[in-house]
Amino acid sequence: MKDKFMVRTRTPSGFPGISKDDFDYGVYATEDIKVGEIVVNLKGEWKLEPNRASIQIGERHLDSAIGGYVNHNCEPNCVVLCKLLDLTLKERLVPISVAIKGSLTSMIISNPKPVLVAIKSIFKDQEITFDYETTETNLANPFKCDCHGNWIRGKVHRFQE
Repeated sequence: MKDKFMVRTRTPSGFPGISKDDFDYGVYATEDIKVGEIVVNLKGEWKLEPNRASIQIGERHLDSAIGGYVNHNCEPNCVVLCKLLDLTLKERLVPISVAIKGSLTSMIISNPKPVLVAIKSIFKDQEITFDYETTETNLANPFKCDCHGNWIRGKVHRFQE
């Protein structure tokens, strides 16, 4: 299956506080993507501690080469879900906050895999984004977002000033 995305530099003029000399990367669509389509299969190494580029899935952190380049947006076009097989071997997409319970056999069969899924239409050359505060409990490196200037710190801080 051909990737629907590529990593490239972002255009500095479109982002306050980023000069022409700064390096800033993002993930961009290489074709139009429909709502509900899997955009990126997030693969990488699982860690116990977060880092600047990891994505929290449950209590673990996925250090994903591509996922580390997907930028935050308060009004994202993607969401992180888990792809798994149910006991009938049919593929399902479930929220990452859903605890997967069952026997060891059902866990082996389901083999959950995190993915980015489009929640809005994404057009060719448009940046692919998700809201970091929907996955991270506490960000390893909090920052002020480019979209609204809000502090992005993680879920436990989301509604605190």
